[in-house]
Amino acid sequence: MHNLYKTREEIAKNGIPLEFGHTLEQQLEGQIDAGFVIAGFCEDTFGGEKLLDRYTNSFIATRAVKPKA
Repeated sequence: MHNLYKTREEIAKNGIPLEFGHTLEQQLEGQIDAGFVIAGFCEDTFGGEKLLDRYTNSFIATRAVKPKA
């Protein structure tokens, strides 16, 4: 999709939701590069309410712990 709006303010003014996300690689690599250890990982769905839930998990969460220096 082409960027139709030039600023976040213009997006908000027109009632368009601002979406942003990271790839899984960016999220995990960023946490590891910042000195965290990935101590847990889970996936979740919309709770079975969406058609997409039949095929894939839509959300992830990590538990990242920073070891004491």
